[in-house]
Amino acid sequence: MILFLVITLPLLSFILLQVGKRFFRKNSGAVATACASLSFFFSFILLLNGSSNFYNSLAWQWLKLGEIQVNIQLNVDHISLKMLIVINAISALVHLFSTTYMKGDKHFVRYFSYLGLFTFAMNAMVIMDNLILFYFFWELVGFSSYLLIGFWQHKKSAASAAKKAFIINRIGDAFFLIGIMMAHWAGTTSISELSQVIFDNLSVTYIHLVGIGLCFFLGAMAKSAQLPLAIWLPDAMEGPTPVSALIHAATMVAAGVYLLVRVSFLLTTPEVLAIISIVGSLTAFLAAIAAVFQYDIKKVLAYSTISQLGFMITAIGLATPDVALFHLTTHAFFKASLFLSAGSIIHALHAAPNDPQDLRNMGGLRKKLPTTFFALMLSGASLAGLPLFSGFLSKEAILLATENHSLIAILLFSASFLTAFYISRLIILSMWGKLPEQLSNIIQPPKAAIKIPLIILSLMSLWIGFSLSPFDTRNNWWVNINSALPSSYTVFIFSIVLAVSGIISATGVYTTEKGKQFKKQLSNLLDPIQNMGLNFFYFDKLFAKKIPDLVTRFSVFTFNSEKKVLDGFIDHLAVFVVVLGHISRWVDKFIIDGFVNVISQSIYKTGGFTGGFQGKAIQTLVIGTIVLLVSIGLLFYGIFSSVV
Repeated sequence: MILFLVITLPLLSFILLQVGKRFFRKNSGAVATACASLSFFFSFILLLNGSSNFYNSLAWQWLKLGEIQVNIQLNVDHISLKMLIVINAISALVHLFSTTYMKGDKHFVRYFSYLGLFTFAMNAMVIMDNLILFYFFWELVGFSSYLLIGFWQHKKSAASAAKKAFIINRIGDAFFLIGIMMAHWAGTTSISELSQVIFDNLSVTYIHLVGIGLCFFLGAMAKSAQLPLAIWLPDAMEGPTPVSALIHAATMVAAGVYLLVRVSFLLTTPEVLAIISIVGSLTAFLAAIAAVFQYDIKKVLAYSTISQLGFMITAIGLATPDVALFHLTTHAFFKASLFLSAGSIIHALHAAPNDPQDLRNMGGLRKKLPTTFFALMLSGASLAGLPLFSGFLSKEAILLATENHSLIAILLFSASFLTAFYISRLIILSMWGKLPEQLSNIIQPPKAAIKIPLIILSLMSLWIGFSLSPFDTRNNWWVNINSALPSSYTVFIFSIVLAVSGIISATGVYTTEKGKQFKKQLSNLLDPIQNMGLNFFYFDKLFAKKIPDLVTRFSVFTFNSEKKVLDGFIDHLAVFVVVLGHISRWVDKFIIDGFVNVISQSIYKTGGFTGGFQGKAIQTLVIGTIVLLVSIGLLFYGIFSSVV
């Protein structure tokens, strides 16, 4: 019953606000926030009560199509229960934040109803054991994100970003569906049964296992924004900032990593693991470079998310899914804090004459927004991987797993340095320096609905939310880190040195005159890299122009091939068939029908001739018969005599 409430309360919020828009117009934010908060409360109760009562139960048979039987089967274990905690905790705080942030929007009710649908879809997905139902809610998560990214439909950029996210994710979803079909061919679509079936079924070949693993990874690549399918996530910033916090922290992008953690028993072949780790580490490194050169505060954080997802995916490729899940949980809280801090800044500057999201229009905000500054400092330190923060615990576990993987280690350690650099740059440009005069009179202190989520999330960026020891990556109370993970003080020390170096470098470049002069001197070298970073290494143009161009050329080639080769063959075949038809008609008419007609006419005339004898006297018939027989006998005698 408690689990039912956890799942359905957000859905109830969606239904109530959709059906009773007029009735709940003024209280829609309160209703939605109450449902989200209760869902978090019950998920916490479920975790406390379910620690010794994990279950995988068959609720009922949903449908049966031939050999395909789909059961509504729930997988409630320590992984799914803790995911419910993460999802609903952040969702409740985002709801609360949104009550102030979205106040005055004419589609206020619709916004909160969409948040409820989004949360429901994610909750339902993480507890589904059957891959077909998992896929159903996976798609509902994608559809909900489409609604929220394009929430401000009057903005062409928002509508375009929503369509882009939806289409790119369909690419990955197609491969995920193929993987589910391959799993069914192996014997089952139940995640809990699939491991046993795969390794007990002698008919499941090595190639089959590689195919399933790659298809599931390709599905996760789109959802969790890995190269080259990561191009939708920066544009998704067109949605309201609280939506960005929810998508980047605990829902949409977490779905792909969660899927790979769930099916990690399938990801055992060296080829698949190598592809996953290479894609993840390249994504982490290149996205970190892109984040360094962005000036839109939300886009800095968007590329940061792509980079951190790359860390998680790399951990899965290094056969440490527990480490990936650990980083997913720590990242969820400090990234939600960072996005809501950005939202607090944007909300405070919404009346500014210049773009309120451009870091170049900010500076000195720490005095006007002390709570936001506090949240940015704590969550930024966690993202940078400084000791005493949660990000240090989970990131170090990933870096430890790179032992004996030199290329992967180089990419991830480089990304760690860049991470500390770009988050320090963001904090310096927004919070330090002198407050622009045009901003001094328009900034209003944030209300409690904005401050409370920031304080809670930033405190969750500390190590104490995940472990008693600030340096112990294994003994945490969220996930059971693989005990085989190596211990290395060298990795710890080197990682800390890189993080501190990134912070010092950013401080020197953006706060001192020498640093600014040094930056100008390197402009000739940095400009090409900056252009690539600003354009995310032109992956977007590759998808927008090159790939469609290749598809168009391939379409023209196949069209010409069909027209000249296939259609020509069919045309000649058609002529041959027509000629053959005429010949067969002539043969049928003049030979077959002619022969049949001659026979029928002969029979007819013979019958007519013999019929003339009918009705004669019996004596006449007897005499005629005798004469006929004598004549025939004489004829044969004459023939025989002449021969002899």
